[in-house]
Amino acid sequence: MNARRVDFVELLSFGGACLFVVCLYTSPAYSLPFTAPLRPALLGAAMMLAGVVLRRVLRGTPIRLAGGTGATMVLLFCFAGLSTLWAFEPQQAIGFFLGAVKLLLAYIGIVGALTTPARVRKLLFVAVLSSLVPAIGTLQRYDAGIGLVEGFRGSWIGLLANPNHLAMVMSVTMVWTLLLALSTKRLLRLALFATLGLQCATVVVTHSRGGALGMAMALVAFALLAERKARALALVGTMAAGVLLFAPKSFWQRTETIGDYQVDASAQDRFRSWDAGWRAFESHPLLGIGAGGYLNAWAYEPRNLKDKAYASHNMWMQVLVELGALGLLLFATMFALMLKGLWRARRSDRYGWEARALLASFIALMVCGTTAGYAFDWFFYLGLGIAGAVVAGARRERAQERADGLEVALA
Repeated sequence: MNARRVDFVELLSFGGACLFVVCLYTSPAYSLPFTAPLRPALLGAAMMLAGVVLRRVLRGTPIRLAGGTGATMVLLFCFAGLSTLWAFEPQQAIGFFLGAVKLLLAYIGIVGALTTPARVRKLLFVAVLSSLVPAIGTLQRYDAGIGLVEGFRGSWIGLLANPNHLAMVMSVTMVWTLLLALSTKRLLRLALFATLGLQCATVVVTHSRGGALGMAMALVAFALLAERKARALALVGTMAAGVLLFAPKSFWQRTETIGDYQVDASAQDRFRSWDAGWRAFESHPLLGIGAGGYLNAWAYEPRNLKDKAYASHNMWMQVLVELGALGLLLFATMFALMLKGLWRARRSDRYGWEARALLASFIALMVCGTTAGYAFDWFFYLGLGIAGAVVAGARRERAQERADGLEVALA
């Protein structure tokens, strides 16, 4: 009877994680409006957390935060909650804090659901499969001329309606696709390579300069981290050749403007946003102006442009302005601890492939995050949750190896 309960709990937890990931990528409330009353994303999250709680009650399994990363995340979000005491707009900070609690719960649920390497792989596969919905949808819309941002940039709907955000998510997911393609059987490998091509094409049609750069750096990083570097580099080179041959002229025209930031309107908007943010930081260096309140930084803009205010357009500036130096320290510590854990886990026999892929995917996110505010993005915390499970699993593996070595020494 107890074994059946455990099986049910594991199914509930992992099934909830899969449903949650599917909802993040597909935005069913927009793509399948009839599902909106069912709240599938909330259902998936509730299933994950129910599994964590039941595992604690039935088996005494501790609720895992994956070491210092999760603990620092708790401190960061508590600090964000406290910022309601000094925020320019306390209601805004309260709303942000409630959203941050959801991010934390999702992180805990994902770490708790992925207790084995097989489950990590399966969830990555679910993410890759789910990414086909926005990828194919975006390409179809682009071909039909529907929903083009600025008249030429492909876009999707729901969480991925912003072309830059869509490109970032595709860049991150492409690394997971490459991981699965290089470690699976031939027939499925071909399907994954086709998926990789669709994801790459999606980044191209978004015309996202940050997304294209993040994609390139993440794929090169994965190839350099791979055990069979020559094969991985050959695949990355083939993809680069495909982009060179088939990317539309508008993609290259927009990408070439990276070096012309002095006359590029989009780049200048970002510089104005950063200038306003820096002025706000100088006035509130320690605690910031309040969680979720970056737009209030424009009150410090001497040209009185608050009616034309832009978002942070940089994940580090976002945290620095909203939560001050203390908040940035917590955020940077959280991220650094996760990267350190993955770097160590890359040598794991059971989790090494996943650790290397996640390291490369975080490179994509950091590159994209230099021109967009992804510090509190759902997909960022999805990646952190998967990474937390990998780091925790590798740590258990090392502990078991030490225990086995001690037994041999005592025998």
